[in-house]
Amino acid sequence: MRLTPRLLQERLRAITDEIEDSHALHALAPLAVRFLPWTGFSMRPMAILAIINDIILLGRETIVECGSGNSSVFAARALAHYGSPGRIHSIDHDPRWANQTCDAIAAEHLQPWANVICAPLVDNWYDRTLLPRVRDIDLLIVDGPPAHERGTETARQAALDEFSMYIQPGATVLLDDTRRRGERIVPAAWEDRYNVKFHPHPGGCAMASWPRGNP
Repeated sequence: MRLTPRLLQERLRAITDEIEDSHALHALAPLAVRFLPWTGFSMRPMAILAIINDIILLGRETIVECGSGNSSVFAARALAHYGSPGRIHSIDHDPRWANQTCDAIAAEHLQPWANVICAPLVDNWYDRTLLPRVRDIDLLIVDGPPAHERGTETARQAALDEFSMYIQPGATVLLDDTRRRGERIVPAAWEDRYNVKFHPHPGGCAMASWPRGNP
């Protein structure tokens, strides 16, 4: 097979990702209490490290996460480890995956710092009647709902419409999977509507600080 410039670029990026994720796992090791399964849909370790840094360095206490999994558990571990009164509220549409995350949280007695809400999808977004209504969100993580199939590419755009009124100034908004077409469209739409500026992160995500004066 001929190594075209595009293929070479993809391979180099894959190697870079592996190196970055290896470093991230090393940094996360003190919080790795027990094994967690990683799948092709799991958030990259580098992105999880960005979340943990944000929680610890900026003292985040009210965290909402669209999509549950390893990131939920690591966030709860960080909150518990540093004695934070904070809590992560993770939303998942898949009952089996939500239960698996709940089991992982319960196995480490992390319930005071995390809860998982199972909210089935309605028109590519979570059932709004089941979503957490917490105020003063200082970290919003958008890694769901699924947006990898045709017709769902911009499903995650609803996240800010849903939670913008509860986000406090200076909060961090993180959108995962920004190498995909849909997740490149979504932050551009958010920037136009909410006067935020997203910056790419090596973990395959983008992050923004919520400005004062947004609705």
